[in-house]
Parts: sequence; C-alpha cells; structure tokens
Amino acid sequence: MNVGLSLILLAIFLVSLTPTALSQGSSYILDATIADGTSLFSYTYNYTVEKTNPLVYSLQVSTPNGSPVLNGTYTDSSRCFPNYIPIDGENVSMKYKGQVQIEGNTYQEFVGDAYVRGEQIPIDAYFLGGVLFKLNGSYENITINMINISVNTQSKPSSSIDYVPIIVVAVVIVLAIVIMIKLGKI
Repeated sequence: MNVGLSLILLAIFLVSLTPTALSQGSSYILDATIADGTSLFSYTYNYTVEKTNPLVYSLQVSTPNGSPVLNGTYTDSSRCFPNYIPIDGENVSMKYKGQVQIEGNTYQEFVGDAYVRGEQIPIDAYFLGGVLFKLNGSYENITINMINISVNTQSKPSSSIDYVPIIVVAVVIVLAIVIMIKLGKI
C-alpha cells in the first residue's frame, strides 16, 4: 500500500473518531409517552446544545399544552447524547450492549432501567450517530416509549473547534500529494 493512500485512510479514521453529530445551537426534540394501565401521560423533551467541549446542554420537559415540568442546564461527558433522561423524576440508567443493524443503519444499543411510580421498568435505547433515536420498555401494566422526532438542521459549524476535522483532512491530503510527487508517483 502506498504512503499517500495510507495517510488518507488514517485521516478518514481520525475524523470518524471525532463526534460531529452534535454542534452548538443544535436542538433535539423527543416525544415521550408513559402508560400505566389507567392513564396515558405525554411529554416533550427539548434538548438544546449550548457548548460541545465539554458538552453542555439545556433540557426543557413539558406537557402537550406547554406546561413546563423540568428546566435545567447539564454537563455531560458520556459518549451518547443525552445521558440525562429523567422519567418520573429519576434519571434512566443505561449500559452499552452493542451495535445492531436496523433498516440499514447501525445503532448503538443500550439496556437499562427506568423507574415509574416506584416500579423498575427494563428499557432498551437505540442511539444513531451518538444521539438518542428511540427508547422503550414495559413491565406489567407500565409502558414507556420515547422517540426522536426532530432532525438537526444546522448545516454549518458554529465555532472554530468544529472545523478541526475538515482542517485535518485537508492537511493530510496536501501532505499525501506532496509525498507522492516527491516519490515520483504523480
């Protein structure tokens, strides 16, 4: 394998390790429903990324009529977003299980527990690109469903740190071309 190709592959690998799904100002909306056999509760979770290094985001949980249930700002160091998913006043606890293919996409699968009205509910959570896509679980007559209903539409990086992967790729490509010219391959 020639040196230029090796450098290009290394650059692509390094960029793939850099989290790029989250950017400052991006917003994610999750729709959650909790059914306990006699009642159905619906909530909207609005996560807004305020800073990416370290990850700082605000969370607003509200009912369908807009009444706020929870407002706060959190710092998160986990590899998946969000790590703070309060249900019935307590955070969901999750552990990484592995990767799973669903409809051609590779998801990170987590398993864990949520507590609703004192009952421990086993849950499964699926993250796509490091961002929560779907969470669900049930136990006896209690069911929890949460799905990401938003698409991050922010298209351009908002701080200089967001340009680092692009700069690294450009530098590596230029270096690879220079090396290939000196070796007489081009």
